Amino acid sequence: MKTTARHTTAALVAPAVADRLLEKVRLEDADPEILIPYARELRLHSTKQLDKLEASMRAFGNVDPILVGDDNEIIDGSARVAVAKRLGLKSVQILRVGHLNREERRLLRVALWTCTGFAPVTYLIMPPWLRRRAG
Repeated sequence: MKTTARHTTAALVAPAVADRLLEKVRLEDADPEILIPYARELRLHSTKQLDKLEASMRAFGNVDPILVGDDNEIIDGSARVAVAKRLGLKSVQILRVGHLNREERRLLRVALWTCTGFAPVTYLIMPPWLRRRAG
């Protein structure tokens, strides 16, 4: 049997819940200018990192959708948005996750920040509760 994301998700949660979640996650096109940076962004990207990302986006396009909430606030992908603006793109792919509340978005950011090593986390402005988790 071929395993798909839908089957994997359904195996982890009740099928009815999985179907509701999949209905609330939408792939869309959006103007990068309407996307709102997260006010408490903890990751800084160097010019060198942004240059590398720009080269990648020139070569392959924006193949990694920006994760946003229903209010257009960026959950993940602020560097890709910055590069899209640099390139003058009028449209980027976003993955809109409307089913997450503010606390769930915050927890998702923590998970994404601690799972990737692309940009250093700025520990000096990190809230104490997150510093304890980041170790």
